[in-house]
Amino acid sequence: MSPRTTRRRWGALAAGALVAALLPAIGPAAPAGAEPGCTRDVDRSALALDGCDDDTPPETQILSVSPRPTAGGYVSSGSLTFTFRGVHPDGDTDPIGFRCRLVGLESAASACTSPVTYRGLADDKIDGYEFQVTAVDTTDAAHAWVDWLALPIRTEADPSDADPTPATQAVRVDTRTPNTYVFGDLYGGLHYDVRPSLPMALTPDLPVFVDSSESAERGGVGYACTLGARAVACRQDRTVLRHLTPGTKVLKVAAVDPAGNRDPSPASLRFSVPRDLSAPARGPWRTRKGAGHFGRDVLETSKVGARVVVRPARAVGEVMLLAPAGPRLGVVTVRIGRSFSKRIRLSAPRNKALKVYVVRRVEDGPLRGPVTLEVTSLGAGKLARIDALLAH
Repeated sequence: MSPRTTRRRWGALAAGALVAALLPAIGPAAPAGAEPGCTRDVDRSALALDGCDDDTPPETQILSVSPRPTAGGYVSSGSLTFTFRGVHPDGDTDPIGFRCRLVGLESAASACTSPVTYRGLADDKIDGYEFQVTAVDTTDAAHAWVDWLALPIRTEADPSDADPTPATQAVRVDTRTPNTYVFGDLYGGLHYDVRPSLPMALTPDLPVFVDSSESAERGGVGYACTLGARAVACRQDRTVLRHLTPGTKVLKVAAVDPAGNRDPSPASLRFSVPRDLSAPARGPWRTRKGAGHFGRDVLETSKVGARVVVRPARAVGEVMLLAPAGPRLGVVTVRIGRSFSKRIRLSAPRNKALKVYVVRRVEDGPLRGPVTLEVTSLGAGKLARIDALLAH
C-alpha cells in the first residue's frame, strides 16, 4: 500500500471520528429498510458495512376474551381473561414476546404471556376498560443500536421490532342484577270506588308498562316475559297483550341488562279477564260495533225476557257485569243457579260506553250453576245493552 493511500484512509477515519465527537446526540442512522430475505437483525454497529435490519414487526391478534362480551361490549364478571398470539408476516422464526396493558387499570404496559387475567375490576366503570397487547420480535429487540464512536458507548432500542398497531378489546363490566317493575291499565286500583279481588282488564288487548332499575342509566335493557306458561313479546315502556282469553292471568317480567344480568325475581302482575259476551244463535240480540266497549262491540236488544247464559266450569264467587250506561237504558237481572239474583239498572244521567257493575263480591262465598243475564225492563229508549261478564 502506498504512503499516499494510507494517509487518505487514515484521514477519512479521523474525519468520521471528529464528526461523531462533535454530534454525540445523533445516533447512527437505521438502515433504510430490510434487505430481501433479511429476517433477523445482524451486527448493526456504526462500523459494520454489511449490517442487516429486519424492519418487519410481528402482528398481534387477540384470540379470545372470557367471559365473552355481549354485542354491546359488556361482561357480567369482575374478572377478565385474554388470550392472544403474535404472527410473523415474513419468514422470521424469532420468538415473539408481548407487552400488555389494561387501560383504566394500569398506567403503563408490561411484559406478559398468554393468557393474562385481570381481577377485581370495578363494576360499571364509566369509561369501561380497553385491553391492549403488542407483539415484539424478542430476538431483534435484544439487539441494540451500538454507537461505538460515542463515549461512553450508547445503545438504543429499535422500534421496528414491535407491532406499531397493538391489538385492542374494549370491555365494560356490570355485575349488578336489575330490578323489574310492571304495571297494567287495570280496573281495581285504589282510585276506583270498588276494588275487585283481582285487578280486571277492561279490554282483551291490555296495555302493560314495564321498567327496570337500570333503564334510566343506559339503553339496551331487554325483558323476558311470560303469560302463564307462554312466552310473550314485551319491551321497555308500553306493551300490549293482545287477544286475551277469559280467566285469571299471571304476567311475569324479568329485566335483562346489556351485560346479560337477569333479574332473579321477576316482577309479577296477576289479573282477571272477563268473557266477551256474544249473541246466541237464535234470539232477539244484535251486535253493535263501537269504540270503548270491551271487545269493541256490544249486545243490544229491545225485547223484555231476552237472555244470555254463561256456564262457568266451577263455582263462582265474584261476579261483575260490564255494560254501557245511559239515561234511556233498561234493567238486566243476573241469576246464579236458582239461589241468587240481582237487578242491575243500566240507566244513568250520562252515556258511558263501558261501566263495571258489581253483581257479587268474592267474600259472599262460592255458588254453583249457570249465570243467566235476562232483560227484565226496557228504559225510555226501549233498549238494554250488555257487553262482558266476569264470573270466577
